[in-house]
Formats: sequence, structure tokens, C-alpha cells
Amino acid sequence: ALWGLHQAADHDIDAPEAWEEQTGSAAVKVAVVDTGVAYDHPDLAGNMLPGYDFFEGDADPRDEHGHGTHVAGTIGALGNNATGVAGVNWDVSLLPVRVLGADGSGTVETVANGFVYAAQQGAKVVNASLGGDGESQAMKAAIDAAAATTLFVVAAGNAGGDNDDSPMYPCSYPSPNLVCVAATDETDALAEFSNYGDTSVDLAAPGVDIESTWLGYTTVFTETFETDLAGRWAGGGMPNTWARTSAKAATGSFSATDSPAGNYQNLTNNWLRLTVPLDLRGRKGCYADYAISLAIDDDNDFVILEVRPEGAVWMEVDWFSLDTPGGGFE
Repeated sequence: ALWGLHQAADHDIDAPEAWEEQTGSAAVKVAVVDTGVAYDHPDLAGNMLPGYDFFEGDADPRDEHGHGTHVAGTIGALGNNATGVAGVNWDVSLLPVRVLGADGSGTVETVANGFVYAAQQGAKVVNASLGGDGESQAMKAAIDAAAATTLFVVAAGNAGGDNDDSPMYPCSYPSPNLVCVAATDETDALAEFSNYGDTSVDLAAPGVDIESTWLGYTTVFTETFETDLAGRWAGGGMPNTWARTSAKAATGSFSATDSPAGNYQNLTNNWLRLTVPLDLRGRKGCYADYAISLAIDDDNDFVILEVRPEGAVWMEVDWFSLDTPGGGFE
């Protein structure tokens, strides 16, 4: 499954053969400047160091997206431990530096701050599988200031374009301690999505269908509406017609509906919420996975998903209008 670590094409990546000689060293510190890392992941925890979150400005660089954890596993997942995958380095010191949010986006400022921090913490290598078309002198200065101590390994980008014509940063900085990497597939061909560039891109490495570590989630609450709503769900608003229905179901036989008798009434404003709020204290990166089926009037009617942190007002996190495709779940 880990084809990229033992590529059978002409330009072999012979990790198994290399592991016969050595499997890395904890003396080598590699910073993962990304969306953060699931630092308590069982295949990563033994190689993790304390890091920092520049996106939220605290000392908890937990990954809320998944990309940084995936990258960390490729670099340094524990090997020969009968768990998950093996990284290029079985032994390494991984420094998690969060500079991107849960949606994978960030700013040149957070990235530049992450670069400065990683170098100050003694990282020999900084991996930054990120980029954009915004040039930043602060980011370049952070890279250049660490020229004598730190190698920056960055991504070419995933837009399928020529970085020589349309620069992507940090890939296109001419810094001597920066290596920009394109992606290849199992045939050693340039990946269809990968950027390239005769001048700006230095080398290519496997980047298609790469298996690695990912986020793990604990299920705090689940609901299939197989029993009556009473005692667990409270309906409200007007006309407050919430009930169970067997007309549609994502799993099992039932779902909750605001219009059990047919089409919803004019001037309807119904809401449904848990009678006992979920206790999410100490948790981070929480998400709601749900199924919904609806048919409502465009621009006039909406279905809204809201959350309310303790002591705060209700906040909209998702909304729907029109119909779900084919009237089904999504």
C-alpha cells in the first residue's frame, strides 16, 4: 500500500533497503508547518515534540483539518510497530507548527511566523506542503535568515500550472536553502494536478494515492431517531410540528421532520434542539456529520444548522435552500 516508499520505476525510492542501514534519528528535528498535527496519534506520538499554533495563537497545535497529520505520517510515522503506516523516518523529532485553519487556509503572516519559530526551535528541516500566489517579504526573510541551519522543503502546488510563468510561494523564492517539490504518480510521471517549473521546481516525489496517518475522532453523540423525540429533543417556534417520520431515513427506519402531515405551512419557523446540551469541554476540532432531505422555496425559505457555545448566542454553521439532489440525503 505504501508504494511511494518503494517505487518500482526507474527512479527508485528504496526506503526498505535504506531501513536496513538506519531508520532515522531523534536528533534530527523536522518541523511540520501546516494545519497542525494530531500529536497524540498512536503512530506519531512517540516521535512528537511540543509545538505552537500560530493560527489561533496558543500552545496547542492540534490538527482540525487532516493535511498536517497526513504529512507528518509520511515524514515520521513509527515503523515496525504493527500500527498504521511507516514514515520515511521511523525515528525523528517532529515539531508541529499550526499555521492553517480547519478549512486549510491561512495567511502569509501565520506562515512566516511559523517559519521563524521552527528555525528558532532548531528544526533542521521545515516541511511546508502549502502555497499561494501571494509573495511575502516576511516569509522570504524568515527562510533566508535560517540559510545556515535549516532546509525548507515546500510544495510546488496543485494547480497543474508552470510556476516559472505564474509564481507560487514559497516555491518560487530563489532562497538557496529552499527545495520545491512536484508530485509524481505510480508510473513516475508528473501527477496531473501538480505544478512544475524548469527554474522554480527542483525535484519530484510520489504524491498520488499516498496512504498515511489521519485524524481520529471520538463519537460524542449520535442520533438515528429510532425512538420518540420526547425527553431528548425539544421542538419550538411556530407551529412547532416536529415529529418522527418513516418517509425518509439515512440509517434505520426514521428521521425527524418539521412537517409530518405534508408540505410545511406558510410563515413556518420551527426549530429543534437537544434538551441536554453536549459537553464538549476539552475537545477541539469538533464537527457535526448529518444527513438532510428537503424541498423548500428558493431565496425565501432556509434550513439552518446552528450551535451555541456555553453562554453565547446561537451561531449559524451551515444552511440549505432549494431541494436536495433527487430529494435524497446529502
